[in-house]
Amino acid sequence: MVREYRLRRGWTQEDLAEESGVSVHAISMLEADRRKPRLSSVNALAQALGLGAAEHAELIAAARGQTARGQAGGGEQPAGRTGEPAAPPQQQAHRPIAQLPPDLPDFTSRADAVAAIRQAFGQGGTAGHTPVFAVTGPGGMGKTSLAVHAAHALRERYPDGQLFADLQGASANPVPPPELVARFLRALGVGPAEVPDTLDERSALYRSLLTDRRILVVLDDVGDGAQVRPVLPASSGCAVLLTSRSRLPELDGVARLELAAFTDQEARELLDRIAEPSALAADATATAELLAHCAGLPLALRITGSRLLTEPGRTVRTLTDRLADAADRLDELRVGDRAVRVSFEASYAQLDAEQARAFRLLGAAPTRSLGQAAATALLGREPVRTERLLVALTSRHLLQRVDQAAPVPRYGFHDLIRLYAQERSGAVDQSGEQRAADERLTLWYLHAARRAGLLLVPHARQTPVPPPPEHLPLPEFPAAEEAMAWCEAERANLVDLVRHTAGWAGDRVCWQLAHSLWPFFTLRRYWTDWAAVTETALDHARRSADREGEGLMLVQWGTLAHAQADYPAAIERYQEAARCLGPQDPAVTAMIEANLGVSYRQLRDFEPAVDHLTRAAEAFRAAGDRYGEAVCLLNLVPAQRILGRHESALAHSRLALAAFEELGSAYGQGHALHAATLVLVELGDLPQARETAEQAVALREAIGDRDGAASSLESLGALHRQLGDRPAAVAAWTRAEAHYEALGSPKAQAVREQLAQAAEE
Repeated sequence: MVREYRLRRGWTQEDLAEESGVSVHAISMLEADRRKPRLSSVNALAQALGLGAAEHAELIAAARGQTARGQAGGGEQPAGRTGEPAAPPQQQAHRPIAQLPPDLPDFTSRADAVAAIRQAFGQGGTAGHTPVFAVTGPGGMGKTSLAVHAAHALRERYPDGQLFADLQGASANPVPPPELVARFLRALGVGPAEVPDTLDERSALYRSLLTDRRILVVLDDVGDGAQVRPVLPASSGCAVLLTSRSRLPELDGVARLELAAFTDQEARELLDRIAEPSALAADATATAELLAHCAGLPLALRITGSRLLTEPGRTVRTLTDRLADAADRLDELRVGDRAVRVSFEASYAQLDAEQARAFRLLGAAPTRSLGQAAATALLGREPVRTERLLVALTSRHLLQRVDQAAPVPRYGFHDLIRLYAQERSGAVDQSGEQRAADERLTLWYLHAARRAGLLLVPHARQTPVPPPPEHLPLPEFPAAEEAMAWCEAERANLVDLVRHTAGWAGDRVCWQLAHSLWPFFTLRRYWTDWAAVTETALDHARRSADREGEGLMLVQWGTLAHAQADYPAAIERYQEAARCLGPQDPAVTAMIEANLGVSYRQLRDFEPAVDHLTRAAEAFRAAGDRYGEAVCLLNLVPAQRILGRHESALAHSRLALAAFEELGSAYGQGHALHAATLVLVELGDLPQARETAEQAVALREAIGDRDGAASSLESLGALHRQLGDRPAAVAAWTRAEAHYEALGSPKAQAVREQLAQAAEE
């Protein structure tokens, strides 16, 4: 009764204490029915509240334990002022509220998330501010399970109870705010007839009823901030725990936690608690595959665990085999009324037409992740518009940031969400829109890779390609370091795109993209990737009867064989390429002659090597290809050294160095300096050789040529040792070993042996 009269005046307990002289503690205990009231205090309260005679008498009677109002023998229940409904009966208003759903008996992991929620609420709120914590993430990530589990763990902190509501924000019919407030008012004891008509009045009464009470409000599946603002309390003693598929950027002062997929260990722990652990352990291979198919999504894990437990004759292997086909996986991730696809459909249904298109095209793109510039090419929209679409999809957790440490944001999909996006693309795209988007994306990557390749190996020969997509920005590379970093970040995408475009019959972009990657693969020694794209592109060119593509991929295949020291195979590929391309392109003929010369040189068949390289240099010079000529001059040096023509070898290395300096090719300069170093050593000019080796090391490390830098460091270490500077030799070999180790090169072992020998001396 005291609470009702106090709220009717719009007072807090502190206001009433100031007016009546009764302590706040006494008023709180009285309103909570935890202390027998003293009549003097009751009289003071009645006078402060300005009660009439009848209300005053009722209050005294209740304090004495006599007939309470509203019961038999009592007076009429007083009505509140207009728009201020009377409070519920006293015993009903003080009954603790317990609306939480039951906690999951097999709740697993998320210890850090629970700790974060407890810490946020343990600090309490400030005057007029309620702590609010939002758990966000895509559908099926276990947000509701976490919120309910954490809320049960917090019950002691909120002795007045817990309010809970499923707002169905991701459905087609979210709970309207007026209905939500009315539900909570009824839970707080307000009779249906006493619920105000307007949302503002309902919200005001709701906040009044929560004043000085400690209640945890749990709002599940929030659609947006407007849906929940009316039920955010103003009492610092209360707290609000939200779950949403949106990040709810429109809500201020909210602590947020974004749930990630389970790790393999967490996923296995949950599956063990749902299914039979012994059956999972009996087929470790199938269990590992099953976990991979679920991709750490708690809903998928619960569905598979339930199927293993309840479907007669179902084994881990049979279920894993059913999930193996990506096209059917979402069909299999269903049990009863739970389905992964349905969870994703709810989020997809909230997108507008432009967002839905972006979701489909991004999800079905032949890449693992994309930066904004690449996404702009794929979507065919302006950069600003693309950024808005990426932000919208990320905010709804249909898209996610990957590689958070990267300076430029990259976006990707959870594996199962990607499958759903691909489904939607196949169902909706009947006009070839996805193919057109993939073509824009591939052309963008082709031009970006060519731009990077020309910085890594300037003046390298490039074949003509179609112009880049109009009005779409290509990446800028101020220097070779940035070009190398871009190639590293996009490495997996570039390989995937070559494989994807191999399915486009008659399209030349497959081998053109593969050809643009050789500078990067050469410098980084990514032989497996290089072999994969070359073989794929060669097969595509042959199926398309594209003789130019076939010939250039044969040259590339020969170069790869050469790099792996299979020189006979390299010569065979080069000769096959010459037959394929014919004499119609002098530049290509010169290139093949040069490659043949290098391969013969490596086979120590030096006279044919010199002949091929000399013809190649002359052909490049006639064609005005200064870079090709310089490379041939450089490659003549080792053969001439072996044949004892040291002065000629030194002259050719210096001519090559001058050409590379003229062309601005740091890569070529590094090679020329290294070649000159070896010649100077054999001529006995060790001081000049050491100076030249130091220049080679500096250039090669600057452009990221780790293999070349390591080779020059080996030579530098040997020179230091010959000149009697053992510490400098050890330092150079140590750096060489580090480069080889980073490349996974077997050459590291030889350097370790040199270091061990130096340590024994």
